[in-house]
Amino acid sequence: MPPRNTTGREGSRVRLDCEAAASPANITQQWFRNGVDVRLVPGLMSRARVDSDGSLVIVRALRDDTGWYRCRPTNGIGRPPDAEAYLNITCEYVLVRCDVSFTGELHRRVRRVAN
Repeated sequence: MPPRNTTGREGSRVRLDCEAAASPANITQQWFRNGVDVRLVPGLMSRARVDSDGSLVIVRALRDDTGWYRCRPTNGIGRPPDAEAYLNITCEYVLVRCDVSFTGELHRRVRRVAN
């Protein structure tokens, strides 16, 4: 089963499938994000793992995880196939209102220091 385009929310768990069959069945999966081995992407593997079925699981997705993911299963015999899917991580912004007011005395002091 190749990976499918997926959308997840920032902070959530995201799974990209990569199941393969071969003979001999000693299959390992290699994953890439935007053409770079996921093991070399700073910070990604501290939040992610490759399960025994070859799926890439990002336990706590970040907005920076958005991109093209390629799975390449191989048993070391022949040219390995690969499949690609796009992962889109969305984030939910919370608008916080912040009111700041200064008293006249504080405003004069700030103004003096700034001049």
